[in-house]
Amino acid sequence: MSYTRTWNAAYEASPADGDNVSEGAERMRDAKTDVRERFARDHYMDPAGVDDDHGEHGKVSFHAPLAADPNAAVDKGFLYTKDVTYLDENNVEHTRAELFWKDEDGSALQVTAGGEFDGDTLDMDYAPANYTPDASPEEALDAKDLSAHLKGIDTALAVATLEYGCGLSMSAGDPDHDVAIAPGIRVDSGHDTIMRLSSALTKRIDAPWAAGNGAGGMDAGSVDVNLWYHIFLIKNPSTGAVDALFSTSADAPAMPEGFTRKCRIGAVKSNAAADVTAFVQVGDRFLWKDPPLDYDAVLGDGNAHLITVSSPAGLCCEVKIRAEHSVSSALVYVSSPLVNDEAPDYTAAPLANLHAGGSGMYEEIDVITNAASQVRARANNSSTQLRVVAVGFRDPGGRMN
Repeated sequence: MSYTRTWNAAYEASPADGDNVSEGAERMRDAKTDVRERFARDHYMDPAGVDDDHGEHGKVSFHAPLAADPNAAVDKGFLYTKDVTYLDENNVEHTRAELFWKDEDGSALQVTAGGEFDGDTLDMDYAPANYTPDASPEEALDAKDLSAHLKGIDTALAVATLEYGCGLSMSAGDPDHDVAIAPGIRVDSGHDTIMRLSSALTKRIDAPWAAGNGAGGMDAGSVDVNLWYHIFLIKNPSTGAVDALFSTSADAPAMPEGFTRKCRIGAVKSNAAADVTAFVQVGDRFLWKDPPLDYDAVLGDGNAHLITVSSPAGLCCEVKIRAEHSVSSALVYVSSPLVNDEAPDYTAAPLANLHAGGSGMYEEIDVITNAASQVRARANNSSTQLRVVAVGFRDPGGRMN
């Protein structure tokens, strides 16, 4: 930007004391022009413009970068540039001016880095309740830092849609009492904490909970016969430790001290010997290795009957049952207790899902249970003998609960 006159030492010395006073008016006009021209470098100063707008900033230009941060001063803050040295992607060193702010307490904040906001030093003054950042980038040691917070958001969004692993299996070492949990990731039931199980974990159902692989897993009491035990992935947000436990509760296990985050990942059932009933998991499907006969009785009166099947207590599950009856003239409708009770019919809704021929009829049916592990069956014949075997059940393991 060029000016009408150069403001240098000679200009500062004019007008001289001996100059003719008649030049005074012209020199005053020149001075106003010179001041306005320089003021207009960053401010609006147009003599043809609106006076109320004069002095407003158009931009802020900083002179040469400071060699060091300014000294703190009471009730004052400083916005300035300072040279910062950095390495580019080719490990070549560069020095450039970056923007800084220093407050009266002496805290100097680097605002920009490489033409961008410096997210590793900008503090959002917001501490997420449950997110602890990784130590990468190195500056992101505080979850309040912008880069750490954004990293946490990215991770949470990715994990919330890409939960994986944490499959259950019977431990080879002691399949009657130990359950192995595969590595994986879950988001806790409050939907705000990431729980990452980095290596396989085995927990014992026949011992009180203790931290670590191969340790006890019972949240309270001791394992009993013929009961469902829900398995939870748990996390201590203060230490970052991730572990697991067994509980008869589907939603409120007794949590160990310091562990405040949880996600139910599946369930197992004890048998008459208080051992884990043999199962296999494939995806979110659980199959019984030796499917039980859950029901074998005459329905008798044509009314609806609730039948307890081998699926987890405390939640509604899609259970696969194998059903049979042999009365050739009878229809049977097996349904979820969550929907209306209706009589089976040959032509009208809801129709039926079991109709025996002369030698009987066997069908596999997928039904949603109620929270008491029950399905409903109703026949149109008072002497219908019904047998029901639970083949397995579907358990999303916290991902859809």
